[in-house]
Amino acid sequence: MIEEFEVEDNLEVESNEWEGVPFDDSGVVIDEKEEGLRREFEEQKRLEEATRWARIEEKIQNGIEVDKYIDTLDEWQGNCVICKAKGTQGDIGHDWRECSYERSEIGKMERVLGTIEQIPFERYSGCSFCRVPQKVCHLWEEDNVRGPIRFKRRKGGKCQYEGVLLPVAAAIQSFRWDDRMALWLEKEQESVGYEELYPELDTWEKQKRWFGRKVVWHGIEISELSRMVYIFS
Repeated sequence: MIEEFEVEDNLEVESNEWEGVPFDDSGVVIDEKEEGLRREFEEQKRLEEATRWARIEEKIQNGIEVDKYIDTLDEWQGNCVICKAKGTQGDIGHDWRECSYERSEIGKMERVLGTIEQIPFERYSGCSFCRVPQKVCHLWEEDNVRGPIRFKRRKGGKCQYEGVLLPVAAAIQSFRWDDRMALWLEKEQESVGYEELYPELDTWEKQKRWFGRKVVWHGIEISELSRMVYIFS
């Protein structure tokens, strides 16, 4: 009897050694410290995403502010748009075509940019060369004779953001686009009945025409592509 009692007691001690120990799906013990760090990382990412979307909602509600739009373009200019869109370090000092990311990532960027370069931009949706709003581009100045939001070529003026907007838009669509952004775009198009405007066009052609569309957003003429960049940068 004594021996039986000792065996049962030993079994009980052995089983208690594993109480509260987490396992993954394969039955392997998970290091509690590593699990804590993982949860902390996930929570940090969740908070970062919530903060990002709070800023996005603020931009959508408040509309475009010229100074903030200029700051946005300044932040992207001179950086590798792939690195910046992915939120990695070392985004300064190399062109996106020379990025160290895998060739498949650069190829994706090239394909999306190629499509964006085919966008038929509506008249006055932005500068004819750099595509940023005429209100922002140094090539243009307000024409007070013709009336509000009318512009004319500035003597000696020059685009300060030539070659910036389209690659930024391509990088955002290639590496940041998610379901919430797609839902935003869908709602924007539904609000103006866009799907019914061009029933003869396929999806790609409709999207290209949409992003070249001119809107007056809080008193500023801007393309939908440029508006997307401002909101989601």
